[in-house]
Amino acid sequence: MKLKVGDKVKVRRWEDLEHEYPPYCLGGIKVTEAKLFLPEMRRFCGRFVTIDDVICPPGKTFYYIREDYGACEWVSEMFELDSKGKPICYSDVSDFIA
Repeated sequence: MKLKVGDKVKVRRWEDLEHEYPPYCLGGIKVTEAKLFLPEMRRFCGRFVTIDDVICPPGKTFYYIREDYGACEWVSEMFELDSKGKPICYSDVSDFIA
C-alpha cells in the first residue's frame, strides 16, 4: 500500500530501527540504499505524523510529513509496518491517544 496525502502513520522507535538496520556516519541509521534515518528525525520516533506530500521518482517513493514542515524525506520502512511489511495507516489518531 502506498501512503497518500493526509494519511496518519506512526514513526518507528529508534531502537527498532537500530536493531534492524546498520548504523551510518553522523549518527544516522541506513534504512535503504538511498535513505538515512537522520538524528534530527529521532524526535518523531513513536509519534503519529501526517503525510503531507508523496514523491514517486522511478522505482522509489518518498514521503514528506507535515510535522517537520517537509524538511526530511521519509520512506515507508521508517513507519510502523504490518506483518506484510506495509505501512500501517491510522484513520483516527485520537483512538490511540490516552
